[in-house]
Amino acid sequence: MVQLRRTVGLSRRDRPVTVGVVQIAQVNWSHRKRERFTVEDGVIVAQAGTWSNAAPSFSYIPYAVGTLQAFVQAHARDPDRYRWLLPVYKRLPIGELVAAMAEADVVGFSSYIWNVEQNLAAARELKRLRPDRLIVFGGPQVPARAEAFLRRYPFVDVVCHGEAERAFLQILEAHESGDWSDVGSISRLAEDGRFATARSLGRAKDLSAFPSPYLSGVFDPLIRANPGQGWMAMWETNRGCPYSCTYCDWGSAVASKVHRFDMDRLQAEMDWFARNKIRFLFICDANFGILPRDVEIARYLVDTYERHESFVNISIQNAKNQVERTYQIQRILTDSKVATFGATIAMQGVAEQTLKAIKRDNISISSFNELQRRFKRDGLDTYTDIIVGLPGETYESFASGIDLIIANGQHNRMTSYNCSVLINAEMGDPAYIARFGIESVPLRIIYQHDDIAISEGEDVHEFIDTIIATKSLDRADWRRARVFAWLVELLHFNRLLQIVFVTLNRAYGFSFREMVEAFTDAEPERYPVLSDMVAVLAGQAERIQAGHAEFIAAPDYLGIWWPADQFALLRLVGRGTLPAFYAEAEALLGAFVAGRRPADDLSLLRDALRVNAAAFRIPECFEDTEVVTGHNVVEVYQGVLAGEDVLPVRGRHRYRVDRTGLVWLSFDAWATDVVLQVYQRGQYVYPLTVVEAPGIEAERTARAELRETA
Repeated sequence: MVQLRRTVGLSRRDRPVTVGVVQIAQVNWSHRKRERFTVEDGVIVAQAGTWSNAAPSFSYIPYAVGTLQAFVQAHARDPDRYRWLLPVYKRLPIGELVAAMAEADVVGFSSYIWNVEQNLAAARELKRLRPDRLIVFGGPQVPARAEAFLRRYPFVDVVCHGEAERAFLQILEAHESGDWSDVGSISRLAEDGRFATARSLGRAKDLSAFPSPYLSGVFDPLIRANPGQGWMAMWETNRGCPYSCTYCDWGSAVASKVHRFDMDRLQAEMDWFARNKIRFLFICDANFGILPRDVEIARYLVDTYERHESFVNISIQNAKNQVERTYQIQRILTDSKVATFGATIAMQGVAEQTLKAIKRDNISISSFNELQRRFKRDGLDTYTDIIVGLPGETYESFASGIDLIIANGQHNRMTSYNCSVLINAEMGDPAYIARFGIESVPLRIIYQHDDIAISEGEDVHEFIDTIIATKSLDRADWRRARVFAWLVELLHFNRLLQIVFVTLNRAYGFSFREMVEAFTDAEPERYPVLSDMVAVLAGQAERIQAGHAEFIAAPDYLGIWWPADQFALLRLVGRGTLPAFYAEAEALLGAFVAGRRPADDLSLLRDALRVNAAAFRIPECFEDTEVVTGHNVVEVYQGVLAGEDVLPVRGRHRYRVDRTGLVWLSFDAWATDVVLQVYQRGQYVYPLTVVEAPGIEAERTARAELRETA
């Protein structure tokens, strides 16, 4: 039984209790200074803001533990009895974390895959220093079946399951007496060593009982204590998810009706965000847009930031099958002058057998196509996520699914993620693992673009179980799928060959899949640069299967961790082999085209390659250039991106490539400004303008005459 130290002169029930809470954020990051220049009348000029001081670092406000404090302060029998330490909100050396919680009688840890090992290390030391301290764990990384966890980590006294506000209050009110009979939704080891699990409190249906930690002032002391800290905020407008995707412990845990916070609260919170200059807002709803009122919320959010003359970057998880509502919300946010937003159309997988295996009610291809059509018409960028290694997936279905996504209009960005196994998701159930033959390895959690020096200096590492093979996707096919996805990102979405692929697809009907796959077997003797590029990707896939980190540490490239596709791009540019890349791509794709259309010449391919090579942004390039072609390559490319039906035609065309509107004086400046901006893939291509084309002079004359007549 856990007991607190006695305080002389006070009864057990009346003495004060010091409470500490820890919620280490997944992401803590800072802006890198962007050094951008332009060339004006032959003079290199720094763009406005180039030499301004870097913005402060940004961390998430610890929302989850803030809800615990707000609930206790609102519903405890004697709220003043509890003294709350400032929460720990970011990763610290264990010694510093322990020192921050040294005065606490009770410490609550909110545990996720990215912080559970640090939480455990700190909890172990806190318990060693003071055995009567109560250690409480909650969050998604607490197993639903917690006995093994509690026996493995005996310094953890109690774990909370599900929503923790009510349980945490009951723990604080009950732990003095040691009577746990009225405490729900917890597990613990009893005094005699027996494992005990209390009844579940269930999900709360009336969310009005849960006060807002933002509005109740919980975070005010934290913000005052860190005046130089930039803040990101997590925000709930509802709770619940009606879906049960097997890879997600969200739906698997709470698949049920969606319950709402009232609009008065939400509007007040939006005012708080704008007033406190929250620049990054992560909307935590599982399916934003699933409720009709979500359109109103988006509109009020934009209006609020406009009223405060502020701006915000927003991240949401869209409702999958609410096409009209999703479109309205994204238009509101994207059209706003204060909200930076990209429309994510998540697919995860496409094949029917895969979607069935993961119990995902996916957005239909017709809905995907309709959203793409609307967003292209309106000039709005979209993004698509795909998962590598889902149960039921084969290499054939995976590669064909990506091809289908591109063919249906996704040319801006696709990001591929490795499938991971979460302990409370159905995918983590032993029976599910056996059924689909899942093989996984624990990978150290490192995020793309993390600083190498910081990651190497961490005293505790976090890990995530990552799928590297399944019954339908053996280890060799997993590597093929992983390399294929990286090649798609590198060649198409990083724009190295996007103009070429789009042109050949439009002219000859070649699938994007077969064009990408042509590079996977590049012979080292004939294509040394291409084969080396593929070898980098294949080697990283093998390292992942061997348990190494997902990303590649690159001391020579900004000293950070890079995704494999971006690392391969940096090597091409940094080593000066980009011209050789395009020369080898011409030879390889020339053989590819000749093998399928022997009667056609290769002039269209060569035209597209010349335009693509000239248009790809590179550092230390200070002069505009022009490209003359025998086909309307740029019109075809720009037409496809705009969703228009433009066919390749012969004729002399001359295009201007604007290389002076934005220049970089060094490789590092280019890598920072272009490659790091993963949500702005269009930056990879210089602006292209049609200078000469059949009929263009007649069109210009007609327009001039029309202006004179008007």
